[in-house]
Amino acid sequence: MMNKKLMILVFALAAISCQDPKNNQQNNRDTVNINEQYYIETGDKIVAESFKSLSSNLMSAMKAGGVKNAAGFCHIEAQPLTDSLSNHFNTEIHRVALKYRNPNNALNRMDKVVFEDYLSTKQLQPQLETSQDKITYYKPILLAKPCLKCHGAIGEDISEEDYAYLTELYPDDRAVGFKEGDLRGLWRISFNANSTRTE
Repeated sequence: MMNKKLMILVFALAAISCQDPKNNQQNNRDTVNINEQYYIETGDKIVAESFKSLSSNLMSAMKAGGVKNAAGFCHIEAQPLTDSLSNHFNTEIHRVALKYRNPNNALNRMDKVVFEDYLSTKQLQPQLETSQDKITYYKPILLAKPCLKCHGAIGEDISEEDYAYLTELYPDDRAVGFKEGDLRGLWRISFNANSTRTE
């Protein structure tokens, strides 16, 4: 005959196994949704401010000296500006692409999975990828019409002279041949899983 301790253990295990798994899933989902909402909203805010800063500087450079001047700005100033924004928001901000201009912006393994998902589903909402110590926010970058001057078709949108200059700065350039509205790349923003800073 079972002793009392063993019987209590058996009944406890039976009670746990009989719980409705839907309730557990719902509780986990509610927790995830709260976290997802926080990181999506924070990622959206960082992308908006980063885009505003980069695009305003880039357009000023374009107006001041055309494609060559804008390309020079990107080559020298874009990464330090992005690093400054990363420090401000206590995150790691990257713009990554399959057809990159700067090899430092090539897709990593997880980026490729997300990029291919965006290509196949045409779904443009931000998404999150999580690991034990990092939460990564992704948002697609769609090519806007003004960007064709540097990323469109060579000989049509981009002059041969301007493209020759671009390849001087970026010998391994792959970021051409796009059309307006194409998926140009991704914003990738990495948060420390313990970070709660929002400004």
